Amino acid sequence: TDDTVDILRSQTDIHTIAYPERQGKPTALNHAMEEALGEIVVFTDARQTLDPGAVRNLVLRLLRPGIGAVSGELCHLDADGHVSANVGLYWRYEKWIRKAESRFHSTAGVTGALYAIYRKDYQPLLNDTLLDDFQTPINILREGKRVVFESTARVFDTLQQSSAGERARKIRTLAGNFQAFVRNKWLFVPVKNPILWQFLSHKVFRLLVPYAMVVALLSSFLADGWFYGLAAGLQGVFYLLGGLALLVPAMSKNRILSFVLVFLELNAAAVIGLLQFLTGRTRVKWQKT
Repeated sequence: TDDTVDILRSQTDIHTIAYPERQGKPTALNHAMEEALGEIVVFTDARQTLDPGAVRNLVLRLLRPGIGAVSGELCHLDADGHVSANVGLYWRYEKWIRKAESRFHSTAGVTGALYAIYRKDYQPLLNDTLLDDFQTPINILREGKRVVFESTARVFDTLQQSSAGERARKIRTLAGNFQAFVRNKWLFVPVKNPILWQFLSHKVFRLLVPYAMVVALLSSFLADGWFYGLAAGLQGVFYLLGGLALLVPAMSKNRILSFVLVFLELNAAAVIGLLQFLTGRTRVKWQKT
């Protein structure tokens, strides 16, 4: 409706692929890879802005022996367009994990906003795949190549505030994890998965946290003794802080409260994502915004 396709097709150095109707991202990626001619393919989202040296740094890392996929680093910008100093403890922790995994062997997945692979290593996705940025790199990992994180290949995006759209995205992503687990059972087999511990600790155990939280809260309230009473009180304060950060947006700017809110939202999204996956309510076609 905004003539995007016509504008793109007017650029002679851009090959544009467009569908009259929405087909879903996996279908679009499969078609694009059939049309691609280069030895190396870089995937990126339309919304983000790439650092001038991002693609070069991705490719240089990909050229090293044994590496089959390289993930860039997503950096959040504040309202003034500067790299945000308050991205939250949770996101900092996430990036630290990816760097550590990459140094050891491979990271469990890539940043969907920016990553690169060899064209010959791409395997067509099923049309209902929810997490292409997880399925594609683990396909490469299964072939014996490494998936690494390159912090000098940066892509920038505006820091998204908590919203219905952002929560829906998180739920969809977490539902996609369950889909990927079911379709890639080899990931749970030690002799087949070279990054079994990274996969279990980073992807699987995290999804068990909300149920552990419920058990911890109930046991603290039901058990006798001052220790359990203290534990119940501390958990109550934790949930109260999360509620305040959700209801009073200004409070979410505090790093501690931001961490609490993100932690609670992600765990709630994990439960909802599982329910949506089990009931078949996940959608591969994104809703227009």
